[in-house]
Amino acid sequence: MKFQYYKPGIPAHMTQLEAYFLTNEQTMTFKNNLLELWSKETDRLLVAIKGKNIVGAAWLRKESNMIYIKYIQVNTPCRGVGRKMIEFLKNEQEVLECRAVYEAKGFWHKLGFSAKDNYGARFSIHP
Repeated sequence: MKFQYYKPGIPAHMTQLEAYFLTNEQTMTFKNNLLELWSKETDRLLVAIKGKNIVGAAWLRKESNMIYIKYIQVNTPCRGVGRKMIEFLKNEQEVLECRAVYEAKGFWHKLGFSAKDNYGARFSIHP
């Protein structure tokens, strides 16, 4: 599995993402949310790719000294994709500490995070 950052505000990046998002209704919802709510200045998309398929995507927004995961979609939550995405962010030193995590799919508890709702996650990052 490999991880790649995208900025959908960049036309070439959006073209690459189009092929991934046209696979099913869930990913179309993700794409529609992305296009409507995207902030070009502060947002990035972390995509987990296995073979030629996206298996997870985390929409990241940087606010002051925090990264906020506005939305995360994992196609197969039981495969540890969400955990691997968070570990990747930690290894990249983007994430130092988790303040609160909210995700309905259930993989967050494996990291010792509390699951309360399905709105996203907030992490401390390097200043």
